Amino acid sequence: MKLNNLGRLLSLGLVSLAAAHVASAAELTILDAHLIGGWTGASVSGEGAESEVKSSKAMSYGLGVGIEIPLAESFGIVTGLDYVHRKFEVGYDEARLEKTVPTFILPVMARAWLGNAFYLQGGLYAAKAVGANKYNVVSGDEDLIGWDYKDRRSVDFGLIAGLGVNIAAFGKTGLYVQGQYLHGFSDSAGASVMEERVRDIQISTGVRIEI
Repeated sequence: MKLNNLGRLLSLGLVSLAAAHVASAAELTILDAHLIGGWTGASVSGEGAESEVKSSKAMSYGLGVGIEIPLAESFGIVTGLDYVHRKFEVGYDEARLEKTVPTFILPVMARAWLGNAFYLQGGLYAAKAVGANKYNVVSGDEDLIGWDYKDRRSVDFGLIAGLGVNIAAFGKTGLYVQGQYLHGFSDSAGASVMEERVRDIQISTGVRIEI
C-alpha cells in the first residue's frame, strides 16, 4: 500500500470530524495529550515461520495527541496522532531477533460515553514505520550483532478498540487512563520470508480538555 492511503484515511477522518461538528454544535470539542506505554508484538506466519519460531511482546513507549468531535451528548468521533517506539522479538529459544520499529499511528474511532467517567471506543487505524528500524540478534542476555533496516511496508492498516476511565474536574475535562488493543491486517515486514501483523496492547494516560 502506498503512502497516499494514509492521506486518504486522514482526509476521511477530518471530513467525519467536520460533519460531526456541524451535526452537534452544542456539544464541546475535546482535546487531549497523552503518554503511551504497553506491550508491542506481532503475529508471525509464512514460509519462515515454522512451529518452533516464537514471537513475543516487549515493552514500548510513546506519546500522542487526540481530538474528539461529538455527534451527540454521549457519542463522538475521535482521531489524533501517536508516536510509538514499538519493540518485539521473533526467533527461537537459543537466539532471537529483537526488532525496534518507531511508528506513527493514526486512529479513526467512534467513542461512546457512559456518563463523564467511562467510555468505550473502536474503529480503524493506519500505521507508518518511520526512520531506521533497528534489529539485534540476541542470545540469552547477550547482543550478538545489530543493524539498521528500512525495507518495511509503507502503511499498515488494522482494527483498534479500547476503554477508558475519565477522572473529571468538571464536565469531561480532567485526567484519564485508557487501554486499547491494535490488531493489524496487513503484513508489516516488507521483504521477508515471514509475514508480521501488529498485535499491540497500549496503556495511555493524559489530560483531556473540553473547549
